[in-house]
Amino acid sequence: MNELERLPTWVQRSLAWGLLLLLLIVAWKLFDGYYLQRLQADIGQLQQEQRKKQRVDAILARGKAVQALQERMAGQSVQALYLKQDGPSTAASALQKRIKALVESQSRARILTLKPYPAVEHEGFSEVAMEVRMKDLSHAGLQRILYGLESRTPLMVVKKINIKRTVQRYRPVVKPGKRDNQLTATLIVGAYFVPRGEGGG
Repeated sequence: MNELERLPTWVQRSLAWGLLLLLLIVAWKLFDGYYLQRLQADIGQLQQEQRKKQRVDAILARGKAVQALQERMAGQSVQALYLKQDGPSTAASALQKRIKALVESQSRARILTLKPYPAVEHEGFSEVAMEVRMKDLSHAGLQRILYGLESRTPLMVVKKINIKRTVQRYRPVVKPGKRDNQLTATLIVGAYFVPRGEGGG
C-alpha cells in the first residue's frame, strides 16, 4: 500500500478505474454465462409450451365446431337437408333463388352470372350445382355469404371457390364505404334433392 500511495494521484485513479472496469467485465461474463443463458432457455421453453397450447386450442376449436354441426344436424330430419323440389330444373331454380337472396342480403356484391350445372345422380338422391360470379365483394361480405351457405337448411355446400382482388387500371376517387369492396369471387355451390319416385317422394 505504501508503494501505491507514493504514486501520483492520477495514476492511482487510473488503476482504480481499471480495476473497476475489470470487475465489471468479470461480472458481465458471469451474468451472460449463467443468468442470460438460463433466461434464454426459460424463454424457449415458454415458447414451446405456448405453441403446444395453440395447437391444443386449435384442435379443441375444430372439435367444438364439429360438435355444433353434429348437434344441429341431429336436431333435424334427414329430409330437411334436401331441397323440396323433386326435378333437376326446379331444384336448380330453387338453388339459384336461394343463392341470389343470400348474396343480396349478406353483402353489397354485384352478381355477374349464375350458371347451373347438369344434375348428378347418386344412389337415392341427386345433386345440382350452381356457379355464381360476383364483383364488388368485401371480405366481411364474403365471410357472411360462406357462413350462410353452409349453415342453413336445405343443405348447401361450397364445392369450389376462386377469389381475386379487383385490379383497377385507373384508380378513381374511392367513395366512403367502398374501400373494402375489392374482391371478385367465383363459387360453385351444390345442393341435393330426392328425385320423383325416390324415397317415397
